[in-house]
Amino acid sequence: MTYRDLSEIFSVKERAFEELEESTRDLSIAQLGFKPTIGGWSVENTLEHLAIVEGPLVRLITTLTDKAAAATGPNPPLHSFEVSLEPYLERSRTEKYVTRDKFEPTGSVKAADSLKVLHDVQRELLALRPRLQSVDPTLVRFPHWIFGPLDLAQWVAFVGVHEERHLGQIHAIISTAEFKLIPTRGDT
Repeated sequence: MTYRDLSEIFSVKERAFEELEESTRDLSIAQLGFKPTIGGWSVENTLEHLAIVEGPLVRLITTLTDKAAAATGPNPPLHSFEVSLEPYLERSRTEKYVTRDKFEPTGSVKAADSLKVLHDVQRELLALRPRLQSVDPTLVRFPHWIFGPLDLAQWVAFVGVHEERHLGQIHAIISTAEFKLIPTRGDT
């Protein structure tokens, strides 16, 4: 996807978070902790991973925004806005990534606690929006450990794309035949 402005980036992020909350809202404790026999994380692990990753991402975006503000100056020039993560998304369709140890879920955090962190991160990111609109996001870059240097706008877009990717994993877990056999909240 190519974004033409920050509104599109924020719209994707907000939609992903709403769907994340909706998809996990009525799951039982057993459903949240279920791990498919084929391996991988549970829904609860996935939420914990997102909470671990997104806090530092918003801090990085804040730092890059500060640097872009300093580089932009008091009267930012108008610039065209086009952000694409498509080359990275294309790679991610064929490559399997293993997260860094520091972003691995511990399994000791409840889904509700992770969702609270994600809600706080969402609020922080939305609060940054006016500042992001006042800078040239192409002026500063920071390397992603897999994809290489991303500019500020790409980092902002990455938060939503990362959330969407893991939302897809949650949907895959929920759609397994094994998952459907787990008691729901009403059954426990």
